[in-house]
Amino acid sequence: MDRRDFLKIVGFTTFAGSTGVLSSLLSGCQTAQTYNYLRTVSWSDDVILPPSLSYSRILSWGDPINSTEFYGDNNDFISILKMPNSTNDYFFWINHEYPIPFLTHGIPKAKDKLKIHIDAERKNVGGSLLHFKKIDSQWVFQKNSTHNKRWTANTEIPFAWPEPVRGSKLAIGTFANCAGGQTPWGTFLTCEENFEDYYGDVSYQNGARTHTKKSEYGWERFYDSPPEHYGWVVEIDPINKTSHKLVALGRFGHEGAQVTTAANGLSVVYMGDDKNDECIYKFISDTPRSLKTGKLYAANTQTGTWEELSLENPKLQPVFKTQTELLIRAREAAKIAGGTEQDRPEDLEILKDGTVLVALTNNLPKNRPHGRILAIEEKDKNPLSLQFKSYTWLECGPHAGMSCPDNFTLDANGNLWVTSDMSGSLIGKGPYKERGNNGLFMIPTEGKNRGTVYQIASAPNEAEFTGPCFSDDGETLFICVQHPGEKSKKIPYTSHWPHKEPNSKPLSSLIAVHGIKRL
Repeated sequence: MDRRDFLKIVGFTTFAGSTGVLSSLLSGCQTAQTYNYLRTVSWSDDVILPPSLSYSRILSWGDPINSTEFYGDNNDFISILKMPNSTNDYFFWINHEYPIPFLTHGIPKAKDKLKIHIDAERKNVGGSLLHFKKIDSQWVFQKNSTHNKRWTANTEIPFAWPEPVRGSKLAIGTFANCAGGQTPWGTFLTCEENFEDYYGDVSYQNGARTHTKKSEYGWERFYDSPPEHYGWVVEIDPINKTSHKLVALGRFGHEGAQVTTAANGLSVVYMGDDKNDECIYKFISDTPRSLKTGKLYAANTQTGTWEELSLENPKLQPVFKTQTELLIRAREAAKIAGGTEQDRPEDLEILKDGTVLVALTNNLPKNRPHGRILAIEEKDKNPLSLQFKSYTWLECGPHAGMSCPDNFTLDANGNLWVTSDMSGSLIGKGPYKERGNNGLFMIPTEGKNRGTVYQIASAPNEAEFTGPCFSDDGETLFICVQHPGEKSKKIPYTSHWPHKEPNSKPLSSLIAVHGIKRL
């Protein structure tokens, strides 16, 4: 009898944490009351944790953060920085990815929206800069702090680039903010992902620019912003409350931006383009402590080479007139240069040995529903190298106990923490029939249990966990619950989390998970 069949017989219908489960069954030294990992899948409309953990809700969609601004919808990426000259004050940056029209204002179809409805959506996206104070091991949000500030679709953000981008040196707003990163010099990176949902997109053929995609939200009915102003990485300075869009990092569906520093002080940023059949990218800065200029590359995982995306590449010279044009059309440039199509590259993390892990979530049109985690090892462990080897670090699916890897973070012991992103419309159906709701998982990256998937938490109905981020003492895991009840089309909603009362509206929320060190 193999491990899987044994666990089925004794009632453990998932295999997350199966090594610990099996050892406890044989030794009899661990009971359900002290069990540290989830034993079964969950369909519950709540955040489900093992008995050793608990959670508290910190902020929910619509909560005021000062006298004029509120916490946005669909919170995603979380990043934490200690404030200068302080021992217990911290900046939190949290993304707000997209609005859900029915939950925002009750008008789901773009053609039926009035300007007041679009305006409500525009205020709910972007990101929140927040002030937290650590008091006796408790993390307390400082409402009305002067540090608290929102970025929305109405915020003016300049381009960090010597030339105008589609006729302007300034963009109006940031939205579709998915994952992100943090720089060694104390700034946040927030990434614009599904930008085409708001103003559509454009294509360039035979010198002509044409709209090729109608937007999902219909913002162009009331606002005239060119699609080229979106799809960038935005750098946020929490001290000065300033921001700029990093054109040098290319325009595509940015999921995250993982930064490391090379031996010579230059910054290297690894990025994924979260769309079927798109590429993995690397950016190498020209100067230390700045991402405003540098060279962009696309990964060719068949040859193990980083392909340069510049006019110095002879494959690209005949197609693009300027580097600005090339960066705006980075997806097109990557394919021409030889970048390998991937299965929705999402978040990335860098292990202590320099290995870059990339979440390839899935590719449903190509019948690859479960995804995998890809490893990239740079030649000589040098992030400046243009040669690498890649391989599947973990093949996801029923045998692994997890499908659709999405967001990553590492704990102090080097364990990889992963959230899953099964579509809300497919949870409990087709290839995910036995998977339960989306979850949070921990995977050791070293030792005898390397690559074993342990499920730590289960999300509410139709939700996913996003942006996992540990406090600096490792005691608390901050995580966002995103889009509970996202498929609701009428009342009662399909989720009532977090208030869990009849007819209560589902609210995306930031939570803190306590007791992590007891795992």
